[in-house]
Amino acid sequence: MAIEIVSAVLNNSKATGRAKLVLIGIANHQGDQGAWPSKATLARYANASERSVQRDIQTLVELGELRVEVNASPGDSQYKTNRYWVLVSGETDWVNNPSGETNQVVRGDSSGKSGETTGGSQNVNLTVKEPLEGKNRKTFDKDWILPDDQRAKLEALYPNADLDRELGLMIDYLLAEGKEKSVKDMAAKFRTWMANADKFNKGSYSKRVMDEWFVKPENRIQR
Repeated sequence: MAIEIVSAVLNNSKATGRAKLVLIGIANHQGDQGAWPSKATLARYANASERSVQRDIQTLVELGELRVEVNASPGDSQYKTNRYWVLVSGETDWVNNPSGETNQVVRGDSSGKSGETTGGSQNVNLTVKEPLEGKNRKTFDKDWILPDDQRAKLEALYPNADLDRELGLMIDYLLAEGKEKSVKDMAAKFRTWMANADKFNKGSYSKRVMDEWFVKPENRIQR
């Protein structure tokens, strides 16, 4: 277990609530190759759903306390988990060197499976990469979450829809049908999915339901 990193999170993280618990869970797995616990494992730590954990991860990235390398875990699995790097400064002794890289003292060697660590100590030189931008962020990602600005727009268009449920259904469908490689823009794909889902449900997702209080008395349903 990366004691130094867990300690840094406990003492210096600005995250609160469940997000901090998720970060502690990731720190618990971090070794010299980062950490790559599955969403299911983090959800078990936090007693939450995988979707909730994904939102917490996005919060941690926005706080600057976590770096995510999408589908970059070591190994030859077809569907790789994300690789994480905890970026909380403090007792982990982060020091910027003249080359612009970052030195981090971590303990242990990666197990090659879960990102957990065992014995030993070494100095590891890591180059901090910027978050993925542009095209790489738009291509298929089974852990993709709906950005807040797009969520607001879709909630306005489809006030009766469960957007998280529909997103999960879309991702499951793409994987089951082997169509994930054809996705070039997750946001655009989901907009199309919602339009078709609303049509399939005969417009029930987009239908505005008027509160009975505002219905004229003569048009109210008699009970």
